[in-house]
Amino acid sequence: MGLSYEYPSNFSSTISSIRAWTPSRSYELGKSGFGGLIRDNHGRWVVGYYGSCGISTNTNAELQAIYLVLVLLEGIRNLHCESDSTTTPLQFIADAVVRSHPYYPIVLKIQSLITLQWQLHFSHTLREANSCANSLAKTGASEDSHLVILGNAPSNLSTSLMADALGVFFTMNR
Repeated sequence: MGLSYEYPSNFSSTISSIRAWTPSRSYELGKSGFGGLIRDNHGRWVVGYYGSCGISTNTNAELQAIYLVLVLLEGIRNLHCESDSTTTPLQFIADAVVRSHPYYPIVLKIQSLITLQWQLHFSHTLREANSCANSLAKTGASEDSHLVILGNAPSNLSTSLMADALGVFFTMNR
């Protein structure tokens, strides 16, 4: 199976790739982090971010990352958020969770931001198509900073960013 980065044609303002990372399985506690980047509709770097969620599950880290992106981009009118989660965080956001659920507070915050005046779309992407966000999430998990904003792309992402901009086709190993 092959894979390349595709830019959504109907969302012209901003694309946010979001990734959470833990060294353990998604439902186990471990040192976790998140990371991602904001691109324009041509795939060019706008801003990046990463941070640590401390000891957490991958699902919690993903929800924290989605919330922070929505807070950072509140003034944007068209936003396409891509996540490589296997839909659990996205299901929580779409379907809500009961008040007693441990993720209820963060899901409620995300849902309140979703109701703002903007075009907002969430979609799933594979990890292999999200390599820049994956690298930033690993950085977030390895550091203790809650949130770091990057105005310029780190040099270790230049090859991946170029590949994405050129639409390079990646082969997935299974």
